[in-house]
Amino acid sequence: MLQKAKYFMCHLNTMCRLIIVCLVLITITHGDILPEYHTLETDYSKSVSLDYFLYVPPDYHPRQGYPLLLFLTGEEFSNNSEGLRKIGPPSMVESGMSYHYFIAAPVLPDSTLWDTQALMALVDHIASNYHLEPAHYWVTGYGDQGGWGAWELSLENPGFF
Repeated sequence: MLQKAKYFMCHLNTMCRLIIVCLVLITITHGDILPEYHTLETDYSKSVSLDYFLYVPPDYHPRQGYPLLLFLTGEEFSNNSEGLRKIGPPSMVESGMSYHYFIAAPVLPDSTLWDTQALMALVDHIASNYHLEPAHYWVTGYGDQGGWGAWELSLENPGFF
């Protein structure tokens, strides 16, 4: 019995050594397996639709650049252009106040977060139709999504607003 135990221990020891040698060889031959990092550069487009309130100053003249205030609302006014007219700058304009700057107030679509690319497209659209002063673009928000949208838009476009 002692003879069998010695024989078994000898083979077990040899098997362990063989496994260790195999693991070392596998590690040496394959080296470190690391993930590969790539960069994707592509152009893409998407279709967006935004309803918006636009106030044009009564003294607007195309030769003079004007500031733009972008007013974003929260979820409580999503898909609600009538509700938009009852708060913030749009309500002030509706009550007869006049300003010497443009006011754009898009309607939040479908209770979602503001799409900052769509908002920038709106600003570009307005700027292509009116003479705006790029150094005087402002953004503000009302409510949960409006505040977030103003913050996110400013972070993604530093120095723009």
